Amino acid sequence: MKKKWSMWDTLMMTSQYPMKRKDGIYLYEPEDYVSCLLCYRKGQLVGTLNHYNIDIPEFREKKGNVFIVVKPLYQGKGIATKLLEMGIEKFNINLDNQTYTKDGKLFLKKFKK
Repeated sequence: MKKKWSMWDTLMMTSQYPMKRKDGIYLYEPEDYVSCLLCYRKGQLVGTLNHYNIDIPEFREKKGNVFIVVKPLYQGKGIATKLLEMGIEKFNINLDNQTYTKDGKLFLKKFKK
């Protein structure tokens, strides 16, 4: 049977993130244009929040945009919620100035409750 490909798989193929670390959420700033919050469980990277510090037209990202991805096995366990809460505090994220996927819209609706 063919494996269903996820955004997580795509992100991990091109990722430059540290893949192993003690459990927790860490700030990672690999380049001037992006700041990341990385979430680790059982020593493995399971969630990311990328915050764009400048406009990046080739990626259709604007300054202040965020991109959250959680490994499928860890979805529904509060990781995206914690990443977004920390991101709002750290980066002063404006939720009204974001573009959302279908899943992102559902997540935000639950998040705002």
